[in-house]
Amino acid sequence: QQVSMTNAALTFAAILPHLILEALAYVIAGLAGVFISIAILKYAIGSSELHRVSVACLTLLSVALAVLLLATATEIYFGQEIFHALI
Repeated sequence: QQVSMTNAALTFAAILPHLILEALAYVIAGLAGVFISIAILKYAIGSSELHRVSVACLTLLSVALAVLLLATATEIYFGQEIFHALI
């Protein structure tokens, strides 16, 4: 029983860093979607305001992708290390 709880805690510890980073990436990407959809409704197509918001949203999407790649690397490295410790 004790070994099972320890394995569950280590499994959760292996997943948690990846989970936090992946959730952050999805929130950032979601914000970019909200911002661009509001900008399309508010500003005229081809306006400088829409262009500025579009550039900002592309920047947010780039950051989200970078965070998602970091989450992937975190899962691969930390996940393997902890799962190997369980075996």
